[in-house]
Amino acid sequence: MSENTPPSNPANKNLPFPLRIPPEVAGGRYANVFIINHTDNEFILDFGLQAPGLEEVTVFNRVIMTPALVERYLGVLTESYRKYQNNLAAAAAKKPTGPAN
Repeated sequence: MSENTPPSNPANKNLPFPLRIPPEVAGGRYANVFIINHTDNEFILDFGLQAPGLEEVTVFNRVIMTPALVERYLGVLTESYRKYQNNLAAAAAKKPTGPAN
């Protein structure tokens, strides 16, 4: 894998289009603040960080979506979260409950 090629994501193989994630985006960004605003025609999603002990929030990414895209996003996010919860429950059920010898 070259320096400019992000790691492969198996979920991307189901997309109807090629997906390229630039290296500067591939690492992601941690957010502990999420703000949503909307107008009649768009939803504005702000992602930010509030450092401990500080009142100010620094917004580092703003995503603007149409209501139709938000509806699709909610469906996909809901399904993905449901799978996450099911996997978490399955992993908890597999943990031994008795004393280790």
